[in-house]
Amino acid sequence: MIAKCACQHCDVNIEYEVENANQFVPCPSCGKQTRLLPPKPSVTRPKIEGPAAEPKLGACEDCGGQISRKSIICPHCGKFINVPFRLVWMAVGYSICAFALFDLIRLLIDGMYEVFKELAS
Repeated sequence: MIAKCACQHCDVNIEYEVENANQFVPCPSCGKQTRLLPPKPSVTRPKIEGPAAEPKLGACEDCGGQISRKSIICPHCGKFINVPFRLVWMAVGYSICAFALFDLIRLLIDGMYEVFKELAS
């Protein structure tokens, strides 16, 4: 079997037979003695089981379209799915703040109107 390694001096790739690994040979490019490094063993990845092995796509309950399991809104029909409880309360909190701000602005405008009305009379 043929393997490759780089010369430790000039980084030129040297091809050699695997049985010659760990021997010192002159580099064909720079001529300096270099060690033929043994090839790295191939790494076999273990089979993934559990949540990572699950498919990343699911089906929308309303329209049946394919969607990511991390989706919050179906891109096909617009239905909210997999909405975290925290996100719901965050949206409620923002809407309450928006209504309160709207009411505050309305009260300020009403108050300014009354002030200008008194000044005009």
